[in-house]
Amino acid sequence: PLSKFKNELGEVVIVVPSLIDWCNNISSKEKSFQLKFLEMTISIFRHAFLTKYNSSLTRSSKIEELNEARPTFNFSNFAQRIKSENIIEICNLLNDTYFAINRYGNSKILFLDLSFSLGKLFKKEK
Repeated sequence: PLSKFKNELGEVVIVVPSLIDWCNNISSKEKSFQLKFLEMTISIFRHAFLTKYNSSLTRSSKIEELNEARPTFNFSNFAQRIKSENIIEICNLLNDTYFAINRYGNSKILFLDLSFSLGKLFKKEK
């Protein structure tokens, strides 16, 4: 139990600074960019969920662009993490963030909260 805690704490120490850097980076962009990013993210999560039921959907142009931008990213593995139990919660988190940013919320805080919430959601599944 103690070694498992140390391992998880080590993961957090590595991940959190990079999440904060990412949040600082995206919050420095224009609001329209942030909203477009969230729209694309929602679309990718929905597409990943649908891909589980029809593998021919992985040939979409959005997925091709994603694979080209990040050659180490495996969309099929990502799609396996999206389940009927979590897709609604994921979309609600993204939609709530979209709404708050559209209403001039603090994007740095909103994106950091979104990152932690999504991380917690995916960690809960393991």
